[in-house]
Amino acid sequence: MATTGQKIKTFRSLKSITQQQLADKAGLDRSTVARIETDKLKPNGEILKTLAALGMNIEELLSSTDGGTKEKALQMRVAELELKLMNMESQLNSLIKLVEEKL
Repeated sequence: MATTGQKIKTFRSLKSITQQQLADKAGLDRSTVARIETDKLKPNGEILKTLAALGMNIEELLSSTDGGTKEKALQMRVAELELKLMNMESQLNSLIKLVEEKL
């Protein structure tokens, strides 16, 4: 799994933005961006705000730093979908029963 710094570096590269350009947009030094990309420094609010303005999904970036968070969210979503499916199955069975009674 990529680190936060690696994800930021990849995003910056895909946008064809240099470290200096990102630093200028965020009001930081280029060396600060370099330290963030090498995971020696966590990104501050300014860099996160700048990345978000450039189109990076900050929520995903932050939640993926804790590997369990993403997995837990997926498990909760699966459980939610299973409940919805069971409810739909029950409604479908009721509808089938109603149609059979009318025939």
